Amino acid sequence: MARYYFDLVVGNRVEADLFGDELPDLDAVRKEAILYTLERVPDALQRSPTSSDFQVNVRDDGGLEVLSVTLRVKVRHDVPI
Repeated sequence: MARYYFDLVVGNRVEADLFGDELPDLDAVRKEAILYTLERVPDALQRSPTSSDFQVNVRDDGGLEVLSVTLRVKVRHDVPI
């Protein structure tokens, strides 16, 4: 199995994955990247509560980006808060 690193990007900030996960193939990497993105967004929204793009870049042991997942969250207020 190969090791893959899941780096979260919110705006200009990158939270690099220093440990990575061992996964058997790119299909498993894709599934893990989607789950990782969905798990991390609630915490990231606490720090950046307005419209944001959340991106997870997945890199292999050699540092090559093999996949990315982007989730856009847009908060719109129709009535002043």
